[in-house]
Amino acid sequence: MFLRLNRTRLARNDEGMALVAVVGLMSVGILLTSLILGSIVSGIGFTSSTRAGVQSQAAAEAGIAAATAGLKGGTCSATSGVYESAANATPKYVARIYSADSSGNWTQSCPISGTTSIKIVADGTAAALAVASQKGNDKSKVEARFENSSVPSTVLELGPAVYAYSSQGYSGSGTLVDPDGSGAAVMVKTGNVVCDGGAAAAADLVVNNGDLQINNGCVINGDVWVSGKVTVSGGTTVGGNIVASNVLISNGPNIGGSVWSTGPLSISNTTLKNGSSVIANGVTTLTGVTVPGSVYTTGKLTIDGSTPIAGNVVANEVAVVNSGGKVAGTIWSATSFSSTWSALQGNIYAANITMGGGNFSGTAVATNTFTQTNNQSVSGSVKAKIISGSSLTIGGSASAVTFPSPITVNGTKTTLSTAPVVPVAPPATPVATPSPTVPSWPDYTYKASDWAGFTLVTVAAPCGVAQFNSAITSLNGQKGVLDARSCASPLTIGTCGGCDVNIVNDTAILAKAFNFGGSLKFAATTNQKMWFITEDATTGLTPTCSGAGIGNFVLGGGMSFSTKLEVMVYTPCAANIGSGIKFIGQVFAGTTTISGAAQISYNAVGLPGVDLSTGNTTTTTTPAASWSLKSTRNIGG
Repeated sequence: MFLRLNRTRLARNDEGMALVAVVGLMSVGILLTSLILGSIVSGIGFTSSTRAGVQSQAAAEAGIAAATAGLKGGTCSATSGVYESAANATPKYVARIYSADSSGNWTQSCPISGTTSIKIVADGTAAALAVASQKGNDKSKVEARFENSSVPSTVLELGPAVYAYSSQGYSGSGTLVDPDGSGAAVMVKTGNVVCDGGAAAAADLVVNNGDLQINNGCVINGDVWVSGKVTVSGGTTVGGNIVASNVLISNGPNIGGSVWSTGPLSISNTTLKNGSSVIANGVTTLTGVTVPGSVYTTGKLTIDGSTPIAGNVVANEVAVVNSGGKVAGTIWSATSFSSTWSALQGNIYAANITMGGGNFSGTAVATNTFTQTNNQSVSGSVKAKIISGSSLTIGGSASAVTFPSPITVNGTKTTLSTAPVVPVAPPATPVATPSPTVPSWPDYTYKASDWAGFTLVTVAAPCGVAQFNSAITSLNGQKGVLDARSCASPLTIGTCGGCDVNIVNDTAILAKAFNFGGSLKFAATTNQKMWFITEDATTGLTPTCSGAGIGNFVLGGGMSFSTKLEVMVYTPCAANIGSGIKFIGQVFAGTTTISGAAQISYNAVGLPGVDLSTGNTTTTTTPAASWSLKSTRNIGG
C-alpha cells in the first residue's frame, strides 16, 4: 500500500513536466513568428523608404532643372526666383534662386547687375511616402551653384552730348563736335536758351519747354527743335532743319534745311539751301527770301519783295506784294490770291484771284472771280465763274460763266455752264521729323551694386593730386571709384606745377562739388572712362541743388584732359565749362554753360543703372549665357 502511493505521486510529477515543455515550445513559436513578422515589416519599410528617396531626389533635381531653365530663359523676375511643380502634382518640388552680394551673403532673389554667384536650392517630396516610421527619404534637398566669370557692364552708353534741366545759356565760343556722326545733341528740359557769340554745335539742339535765340555768330550744324519760339538773326548758321511753334528769322543767317512752325512764321533777307521748304500753321511772311523748295501754310502767306520760290505755294490765302516776287511752281489758295506785281510761271488755283500787276504764263483757275484792277495783260489762260477787268488782255484762252466787262482774248473765249473746279492741293512735304525725346531728370546716388567690378577707395585728406594718385595706385590697375565726398566742398585743385592725375583704368570720382583749374591734367596712355559725380539724393522729377555754388562742376584755367579719356559729368547743379577746356564725353547737369572756346567732342559714356536717353533707371540682369555650373550636392531633406 505504501509502494502504491509513491507510484501515484511519481506519475503526477511527470504530467507537470510535459506541460512545461508544451509552454516552452509555444513561446519559441511565438518568438519565431514575431521575428518573422518584424523582418517582413522592416523589409517593407526599407523598400518604401528607398522608393521615396528615389522619388524625392528626382523631384528635387527636376526643381533644379526648372529653375535653371527659368534663369536662362529670363523668367526669374516674373516668378520672384521661385519655381514650383504644378498644383497637386506628385512627386512635387519647390526650387528657389539665391544671389550672393559682394560680401558673400545670400539673399533669396534673382541676380541683378554685378551678381557673380548664385545658387539654386530645391526641395523634392516623394509621391509615395515611406512606411514603418522610415520617413527620412520622403524629402530631398539639392543645391546647385553657378558662377559668372565675366562681370557684366551696367553702363548703357546712351544719352545726349549735353543735357541741361534748365539752361543759363549756351554762350561764348564753346563748341560741340560730333566726330563720328553718332547723333550728338544739346538738350534743355525747360527754360529759354541763348546761343550767341561764337558758340557752335556740330549737333542737334532741342529745347523741350522754352524759347531759343540764335544770334551773334552762333553755329549749329544739326537740326533745331524748340517747343516755343525760335529767333534766328545776324551772321548765324543752322545747318539742318528748324522746328518750332513760332519762327522769326532775319538779317541774313544761313539755313541749311527746311523750316517748320506750328504757329506763325516770318523770314526775311535769308537764303534757304539744299532744296529746303517752308511749312507753317499760321500767318506766314516771306520778305527777300530765297526758297529752293515749296511753301505750305494753313494761314495767310505774304510774299514781299525779292522772294523767289522754286517750288509750289499752298496756303489759305496768298498775297504777292511789291515787286520782284517770283513763283516757279503752282499756287493753291483756299480763299483768295492777290498780286500787285509778280512773275508767276506756273498755274494759280483759288476761290478768288485779283491781279493788280505782274504776269503769269500758266493757267489761272478761280471757282468764283478773276479780277484785273490795273489795265493788266496776262500771257496765260484764265478760267473762272466770273472774269472781269478794265482793259484786260488775256494772251491765252478765257473761259467763264459770265464776262461782265469787255476784255480782249487772244485765244479762244468760251462761256461755261458752271464754275470750274480746281485740283486738290498737294499735302505739305516734306514732313517734319519728330523731336527727339528729352530725358527726364534722373536722381542718382552711388550704389556699389551699380559699379560691379569697381573697387571703392576713399581719397585721403587734403584730397589733392598726391592723394588722388595714391588712391589710384592702391587700385593696382583695377577699375575704381574714388570717394571724395568727405573732402572740402567744392573739391578744388588749381595750379599745381604741371601735376597730373594718372588714370590707368576706368575711374569714377564722387564729390560734393568740383572746381578744377590751373595746370591740372587728367592723363592716360590707354583709352579709359571717367565719371565726375555729384549725387542727387532727393527723389523727384527735378534736380535738387542746395545753391550758393554748392554742387557745381567748374572747369577753368589751363587744365586739360588726355584725348584717351572719355568723360561723363553729372551734377544736379551747374556745369560750367570754359577757358578753352577740351574733352571727349558728355555733360548731364541742372544747368549748363559752355563758353570761352571750350570744346566737347561727343561720345556717349552713360551712368550705371540709368538710361540717359530717357532718364529712367534700369536693372540689367546678368546675361544667362555667362552662368556656368560649378557644383551640385545634396544638403539633406
